Amino acid sequence: MNKSKIKQALTKDLFETFRKNQISDEMIQNLEEKISELGAFVPIVGIFGKTGVGKSSLCNALFGKDTAKVDDVNACTREPQEIFVKISESGSGIKLIDLPGVGEDKLRDSEYSELYRQWVPKLDLVIWVIRADDRTFSVDEFFYENIVKQHVDPAKTPFLVVINQVDKINPIREWDESNRRPGHSQMKIIGERTQWAAGKFAIPSDQIVALSAFEKYNMGALVEAIIDIVPNEKKLGFLNQMDEQVVTEKSRISVVEGIVNYVKEIYAEIRPYIPEIVAAVKWLVKWWRS
Repeated sequence: MNKSKIKQALTKDLFETFRKNQISDEMIQNLEEKISELGAFVPIVGIFGKTGVGKSSLCNALFGKDTAKVDDVNACTREPQEIFVKISESGSGIKLIDLPGVGEDKLRDSEYSELYRQWVPKLDLVIWVIRADDRTFSVDEFFYENIVKQHVDPAKTPFLVVINQVDKINPIREWDESNRRPGHSQMKIIGERTQWAAGKFAIPSDQIVALSAFEKYNMGALVEAIIDIVPNEKKLGFLNQMDEQVVTEKSRISVVEGIVNYVKEIYAEIRPYIPEIVAAVKWLVKWWRS
């Protein structure tokens, strides 16, 4: 059975249940269209961070595609770089926005401030990337405090900090090659970096993910953090773009719960039939993921 027939069979089963329970055809049609919209959503993600933090490798590990060289933007550019990562032949994907500024000329503050003012409201998620083995984050601190902070409110905008390249933390020899994970001393430094990020960006520690995109270490935790922090109506759209290798069962469950809660909020009439919706949504998530 092809994907189109699978979708038809699943939706038919779900909405036949509604009809038997005297839910109006108009409401059923609206619900079907709404669930389809959730799967077709194309996220726009802002990637912040200075050159060399591994933004390209992070994107490649997340989406399983070779993105444009996010880190190879001309250091003098004052324009955002837009990259559309096509995930499927149907045209679905994700749009990455790499905004200039970090580590550049401080005299351009007003120019960058205007740029961020224009772009931040358009973003569905902000990911700030720092290198785990950096000895100082003075550039990140300056840029966040003087440019970004006035336009990005972590309490309102989905905002995550990624501590990348944890495999390069000294002592490098401690990296557990067989299990592809940090050693004891490296974990201590990761804890220190996480504490710094939580204080500097004024966000809880669960919005900070330490990982190695190159080693594929802890990528599943980043997907879980993304799914947790984005609104219910955007969860499926984000999950659809992720590489299957980094999607965890927890992420799938969170998406199903998010869709069900979103539907419950919109259509009070169908609340008695939530078990049927849960079953159908689980199958729909599997279908979209395929």
